Amino acid sequence: MVVLLRTAKGSNTMSVYKDGSKWRVIYRYTDSCGERKQTQKRGFSTKKEAQVWECEQMNKT
Repeated sequence: MVVLLRTAKGSNTMSVYKDGSKWRVIYRYTDSCGERKQTQKRGFSTKKEAQVWECEQMNKT
């Protein structure tokens, strides 16, 4: 299952994926130079933990 969030103009997206028995979040964004970047965080025990981290990161931008 994939949960995809987009912000204004589609510049940032985050997806939550099941990775074996754990969950991970992939974060794609455009930096200040206009380059597209991607990062991820893995090892969440539950989907809810991954979604909470995802929301915290989206609120930082």
